[in-house]
Amino acid sequence: MTRGLVILSDGELQPFNGAYQDIHNAVGGYIEAIPIEHPDITVYVCEDGKALRYRRNMLGELVWDHYGAMGCLEDGDWLAGNLVVLGGVDAEGEDTDLKPEHVARIEMIGLAFHKAIVAIVAEVGRRERPDAQEEG
Repeated sequence: MTRGLVILSDGELQPFNGAYQDIHNAVGGYIEAIPIEHPDITVYVCEDGKALRYRRNMLGELVWDHYGAMGCLEDGDWLAGNLVVLGGVDAEGEDTDLKPEHVARIEMIGLAFHKAIVAIVAEVGRRERPDAQEEG
């Protein structure tokens, strides 16, 4: 069993502890490792996530960009559906556990993402109700 995180497409994080079939279940289909520059990180997505019209995973994209998306985001690529984030692969090509420092970093990225969403929603609310500015 390998430990890591699942980044749900709604921006929530869940612990992951499983094997190949569990990755398949978490991403909702055939798994694909996406290109990433960091040797201690492996990110799996559903190979058919876009074709299946899975929801865009914006938090996943922030994490992907943080660890080195290899120019994919700049080229217009995006991530669909849930992601499983594990450690790098070992000498035998097997997944390893996600290191605690990376779990903490991804959790911080998630917290910043949620704070930004809350601020945007609040600002949109103020703009839709100009009288709300006078109340607060």
